[in-house]
Amino acid sequence: MKIAKLLSLITVVALLVLLVACTDTATRNAPATNAPTVTANPAPVVTPAPVTPAPVPVTTPATTPAQTPAPTTAPATTPAPQATAAAAPRPTQTQTVTPAPTPTRVATQTPTQTPTQTPTQTPTQTPTQTPTQTPTQTPTQTQTPAPLPFVLVEADGTRVVLDRVPTRVVALSVNTASVLAELGIMPVGMATTARAPEIIRDVPQVGAPRSPNIEQLRALNPDLVIANILFKPALQPILRQHGFTAYFIDNQRYSDVIANVEMFGRAFGRTERSNQVLNDIRRREAAIRQRVQGRPSPIVMIIFGTADSFSLSTEFSYAGEMARMLGARNITSGMNVPLNVQTIPLSMENVLAANPQVILRISHGNPAEMQSMFEREFTQNPLWGTMSAVQNGRVIDLPVDLFFSNPGLAMVDALEQLARVLYP
Repeated sequence: MKIAKLLSLITVVALLVLLVACTDTATRNAPATNAPTVTANPAPVVTPAPVTPAPVPVTTPATTPAQTPAPTTAPATTPAPQATAAAAPRPTQTQTVTPAPTPTRVATQTPTQTPTQTPTQTPTQTPTQTPTQTPTQTPTQTQTPAPLPFVLVEADGTRVVLDRVPTRVVALSVNTASVLAELGIMPVGMATTARAPEIIRDVPQVGAPRSPNIEQLRALNPDLVIANILFKPALQPILRQHGFTAYFIDNQRYSDVIANVEMFGRAFGRTERSNQVLNDIRRREAAIRQRVQGRPSPIVMIIFGTADSFSLSTEFSYAGEMARMLGARNITSGMNVPLNVQTIPLSMENVLAANPQVILRISHGNPAEMQSMFEREFTQNPLWGTMSAVQNGRVIDLPVDLFFSNPGLAMVDALEQLARVLYP
């Protein structure tokens, strides 16, 4: 009885082994066509992970004899690994592993690098550099040309400062008005004169240089009044009282005009024109000096006549300075004249001692009346007849418009005429 049961069990086991062998043989022969796919694609073989599935599925026939766990383990140990490792994974690897890498890499690398680099570098560099450099340099250059105030310095050191260049100037002297006009700064008013140069003939006149008409000044509404520095003590308080800004100028001598041309050109921003004027003056001066160079220096007396008296013009006067420029010797040079004193009283004793070779007469006032006064003096006083200048007929009356006072830029015309008189 026991033997019969044992034989039956052996028979069952043999049938199972045969069935498994047949299944293995069939499985190996069936996928032979797919073998090149697995071999040609070695990448999946390297990846053991996908071999997971429990599709060792060929366990289906084993469902029936599930009641015998022990015999299954012993005899099936040798063939089972071959069937499990060879049959189940191969179809799974061909379908699952091959498509997975391609979509995974394309979708991961391409979108990750492109959006990361492009938006990060472009917006970071462009907005950072542009606003930092541009606004910093532009305001610095705009603030550099800060406007400077209008500044004039008087002979005594007083500074006259305005916050802008004046556009309505009144000149209380003819020569200052003519200098301004030549520089392109036309005054709106000037001192009263009967001998105004052509360039300023139509400029309104406001009275005497030392006492202008305040109402006329106020009507002109000047932002600067220019007057002779000799009149500053009396005139400055009056102008200041009425709210006028005044600048007192030294304009008596030839050299004063040169200095004033330079000063006005610089202060009013007319340096190009002032340089042209000065270059023309220097050119004419050089021609005059060349004409008189090397000739003997005459001894000259310059007599200045008024209705009340006669006086001598020194080397510091307008005419005396020009005579010195031309090489003449003024008789006052040996009389210990204080610096910058323009006239001294006439002393016949000193005149006789100097014995001038040339006598120059300048009239102050009505020219015809002054001419009559000079003639009476020289004919009625016999001492004049003893002098070399009178005996040689070298007593000359200088034209009032060029020599009575500094005529401004017309002083070069006066210099040329004086050269002809001193060096005939």
